Amino acid sequence: MRVNGQEIAEKIYHQVKLISPAGLAVILVGDDKKSVIYTRQKEKTCQRLGIYFELKQLSTDNNQQSIIKVIRELNKNPKITAIIVQLPLPEGIDADRAIAAIDPAKNVEKESPAAAAVMAILDALDKNWRQKKICLVGCGRLIGQPLRDKFRDGKINDCVICDINTRDIEVYTKKADVIILATGQQKWFSESMIKRGAIVIDAGLGEIKDESEMERKAKIISPRMNGVGPVTVAMLIKNILTFP
Repeated sequence: MRVNGQEIAEKIYHQVKLISPAGLAVILVGDDKKSVIYTRQKEKTCQRLGIYFELKQLSTDNNQQSIIKVIRELNKNPKITAIIVQLPLPEGIDADRAIAAIDPAKNVEKESPAAAAVMAILDALDKNWRQKKICLVGCGRLIGQPLRDKFRDGKINDCVICDINTRDIEVYTKKADVIILATGQQKWFSESMIKRGAIVIDAGLGEIKDESEMERKAKIISPRMNGVGPVTVAMLIKNILTFP
């Protein structure tokens, strides 16, 4: 069985309403393929829901100060109620400095939409997942770290945190009922690394080596397409419409 991310996303959209004018600005530096896809998804969703959308696409020639200048201009723009710096940024650009320049009242990614999406998917699949054995693989700033913090705040005690370079990682993943992949590495995780009937969430979008083989052994998988991605956009939109 595969997660239907769009179906879960639509349920989230039905829970929120556009009460007052909202506007999202996305700063995209360069043409990273995944970043372009995510940005287009956000634009289409905003258009559908009546949210003003503005894209600031900058070349990789831009330096730190020029990016911060764009952010400060957006901070002053009354049409913009939410600002996102699309990550990853090119080498040499400090993401923390760029994000810190966003007006706190317009920073809707203080709470990671991707981490919230993973938890929303798990809630939709199994209300009792918090009581099961969990293995989180990857601890990056976008998904892994926020999930780790949410798990601690949510008093999830039976959770092992690994990385792609963890020695004998299969020892941990094979014991888990729920496996969350968040390393960002492509096509490295195989069905031989899980126990039969596990739930596998591909938060890194493309980490499962062979989805068909994984689906045969797992109870549920979230696929690269129509998995975590649409739900992440939905959680972002929810943040925009309910923030601050």
